[in-house]
Amino acid sequence: MSELKVFIFDLDDTLYPEIEYVWSGFKAVSRMLADTEEIQDKLFNDMQELFKDDRKKVFDRFIEGLLLHPEKYPEVLIQKISRMAPRDMINEMILCYRLHDPQISLYEEVPYILELLKAKGMRLGLITDGFWEAQERKVKSLGLEKWMELILYTDKLGPERKYWKPSPYAFKKALDYYSVDAGNMCYIGDNPAKDFIGPSSLGIKTAWIRRPDGLYKEAMPEEGLINVNYKIDTLYDLLTLI
Repeated sequence: MSELKVFIFDLDDTLYPEIEYVWSGFKAVSRMLADTEEIQDKLFNDMQELFKDDRKKVFDRFIEGLLLHPEKYPEVLIQKISRMAPRDMINEMILCYRLHDPQISLYEEVPYILELLKAKGMRLGLITDGFWEAQERKVKSLGLEKWMELILYTDKLGPERKYWKPSPYAFKKALDYYSVDAGNMCYIGDNPAKDFIGPSSLGIKTAWIRRPDGLYKEAMPEEGLINVNYKIDTLYDLLTLI
């Protein structure tokens, strides 16, 4: 019989496709900047292309490009953006992105597997990095509260990302909450660069889920991978562990 009693999940690219959140955020920012669907669609497409080229500083590069080539955009948009210093406008875009109500959905198998795990007596929880205002909105949009007994936002646990992964702090709190031995708990995440260092240091089992559409799929070398007990392709594979 399996010794696992608790499954703790990562959120982004583990329970839902993170790229959906990115596109949802870009659409929200586009609506903030422009009044017509035609202009909104152009801004969204421009942000998409910038993201596909490089995920970093998309809004910085967007504003830079817009100010360098204002002829590509309607005058009313240029006037609106020019009312603020570029850095202030970028900060407004970031805030809109983080605080928007996301249009996202769970991976197809997730509701069924979460229900089945609970029916089999497993206890479930969630530990997620990211700015807590954004992560809370994701959890609410996905309806995850009905399955998760414990939800820990590492951003809420301390200042300046102090307890974001790979810190083991949130996992220690989870062990205390569930009152189980570390070997009775398994953490499921998608990013081996940070997800498994903390839990494995405490003896918690780890499962690396390799979503083909994951944002970190390009940076997941199997050679030399450590701190991973199980490799899975969907949550269906968890059923083999119980």
